[in-house]
Amino acid sequence: MDTTLTPQVAEPTSSVSRKRFRLDVDPKTLILLPETTYDGRHYPPLYVSISLLGIQDDLSSDSLKTAGRVMGLDLKNTNKDRFGREFIGNLERLQATLLANMLSATQLDIRRRIDLVLLLRAGLAGGVVYDGTKNRLSSDECGLALEQVFYNRGQIIGEHLDASFKGTQEQLILNTNHRFVNSHGEVGTTEDSGLRPNQLLYDSYPLEYRVEGGWKDCVMSFDGADQFGIPTKKGNDIDFQYPRPGSSARMLLGGWAIRETDRPWLICYGVPGSRGSIMGLRYAKIADNI
Repeated sequence: MDTTLTPQVAEPTSSVSRKRFRLDVDPKTLILLPETTYDGRHYPPLYVSISLLGIQDDLSSDSLKTAGRVMGLDLKNTNKDRFGREFIGNLERLQATLLANMLSATQLDIRRRIDLVLLLRAGLAGGVVYDGTKNRLSSDECGLALEQVFYNRGQIIGEHLDASFKGTQEQLILNTNHRFVNSHGEVGTTEDSGLRPNQLLYDSYPLEYRVEGGWKDCVMSFDGADQFGIPTKKGNDIDFQYPRPGSSARMLLGGWAIRETDRPWLICYGVPGSRGSIMGLRYAKIADNI
């Protein structure tokens, strides 16, 4: 299994078409993530795929392959999760963002990626969770979905998140809502992002994890994550590798493959141009028909 993340130079996107492609996804494979607001920051409802995006034996794969060719990429499955479902890897962060844009989809940012886990945990405990057909999932179904989106024990897989960082370690800026757009709001050649100041990120980080000139990587709780999803409290939910200027965010699952813990990694110092066969994209779209 290839788990190497090799720095690569992103391919130019000057030939990218403005056309968007429709991807028909089985609604039974989607989770409805309800809308919510954190500290005045609104998040719309989303349909989110349980599995990473892959080329399957159905008609929607033709649109996926065509979108890849327009991007100058030969999209193919490069790896699979522990349940045997294959997915497209070897994507750089910008390529994953552009592919999502061309499919009229979106990437999960850190906050919504955490929300997905918390929703399924609540469903496992008897809470209400719906799939893309508006059917309620049972506790067992929520547990199975949680294994796929958060643990994936024994098989390392990763996904790019909609977050990148700039500035200095003490005055860090979080970029999110990345889009490739032109002046008409269509898929274009210029990456744009909503600049969101990462409010009091350094000040809210636990004192014992701050060091001169930076922070320490640590184990954090989802409880207390801020409106952007950045953990601020110690815990046992996730291994958090703190943001560095010029980096981007990703999540890696499958810790049991190389270490004796099932905690995933939330890595906020990824090299934006790096890729590997394990690095894919989780399909999500705004749920505008609920």
